[in-house]
Amino acid sequence: MTEKPNYYAIIPANVRYSQIPAGAKLLYGELTALTSREGYCWSTNKYFAELYDVHQNSVVLWLGFLQKEGFIRMEVDKSAGNKRRIWILNDKFGIPLSQKTVIAITKNIVHSINNTSNTKGEDESSQIVEVAISEDGDARDIAAKREKADTSYKTIFALWGKYPKNWLLNKTQIQAAKNLLEEHKIEQIRGALKFHSENSEHTYCPTILSPYDLDSKWNKLIAFKRKYG
Repeated sequence: MTEKPNYYAIIPANVRYSQIPAGAKLLYGELTALTSREGYCWSTNKYFAELYDVHQNSVVLWLGFLQKEGFIRMEVDKSAGNKRRIWILNDKFGIPLSQKTVIAITKNIVHSINNTSNTKGEDESSQIVEVAISEDGDARDIAAKREKADTSYKTIFALWGKYPKNWLLNKTQIQAAKNLLEEHKIEQIRGALKFHSENSEHTYCPTILSPYDLDSKWNKLIAFKRKYG
């Protein structure tokens, strides 16, 4: 291995709590170390595969997830012999650092899922097939909306007080929390939980232990309140 990072790795919250594989998050941290000196790195799939003792297909998938989420940008430099450069796009707040947001879609993601053949030695340039560019203003607007969406479910989780940490990674609980916020005002949700806590011992009170329970049993709770409240 020719490249050795000399800096701490950083994995910001928007990456840690994103719905991507743990390996991709670890790779992101490695990239923050490798790119901290020049703003980008030249590291190959083979380098990362040897570093983490995995197949190159795994590295391709991880990079693909990072690209799709807009965390990194990859580009092949033909003037440098088709070597690939990788940039980190997002700062700790999830706002793109570059003037434009570039999301590259890799055909190797589909190739690796549908074809388990050994792809070692494949030209790095074949990984980039499409680039979509949006102006920086649009990117910041998108980032702001994403941040609002990502924090909405935490607002609901907070109503439970001390909630299980796995809720932050549980798609079912996250979607249920977002559903609650879309359909009801926060005061209504808080009131429903307060009413439930005061009447949970009642024989006919529905059991509600999570956002999913409240979302799926909302009508039952309201019906119970009307009859026994």
